[in-house]
Amino acid sequence: MFEKFYTRFIPVAKGRYIWPGIVLIILFNTVFFPLPPARFLENNTLSGRLLDLKFSYNAAETYALIDSYGAEGRTLYWKMALVVDNPYAVVYGISFMLILIFVLSVSFTESRFLKTLAFLPILAALFDLLENGSIAYLLISFPVSHVALVQFASFCTSMKWISLVGAVFLLIYGAAKYLTYRSA
Repeated sequence: MFEKFYTRFIPVAKGRYIWPGIVLIILFNTVFFPLPPARFLENNTLSGRLLDLKFSYNAAETYALIDSYGAEGRTLYWKMALVVDNPYAVVYGISFMLILIFVLSVSFTESRFLKTLAFLPILAALFDLLENGSIAYLLISFPVSHVALVQFASFCTSMKWISLVGAVFLLIYGAAKYLTYRSA
C-alpha cells in the first residue's frame, strides 16, 4: 500500500514543490511561533515550558505547568496550538515526507521498508495534530483534571518526537548513501 503512495509522490518530490514548504517552515519558526508569546505576554510565561516541546509528561507536571501559564498564557497557548501549530504540522509533515521521498528515490530504489519509512513525517504530523487538540482541551478545561487525556497527549507527544527523530536519521542515512554513491 505504501509503495503505491510512494510511487505516486515521486513526481511531486521535486524542488519546486519542496522549497515552498521549506520557506513556510522557516516562516513558522521565525515569525509565527516566537512573535505572539513575546508580543502578548509581558513575562513570556510560556517560554521554554510548553508541553509539546517535552518528550513526555505526567498529570502532576502537566497541571503545574498549565497553572503557571496564567489565564492569558493558557488562552494564547490553546489558540496557538489550534491556529498556528496545526497548519505547521501539515506543512512540515508533507514537506519532510517529500524531501525523504526525493532522497530515498535516488538512494534506495529497491528498499520497500525504507519506502514505507518515508511516511514517518506524516505519522509525526498526525500525532502532532492529536497532541494539539488534546493540549488545547486540557488548557480550555483547566482547572478540571483529565488524567487519561494527559496520558494520551503525552503518548502523542512522545510518538511525534520518535517519528521525527526517526525521519531525521533516515534523511541523514539516505543523504549519506546518495553522496557516497554519487562521488564513487
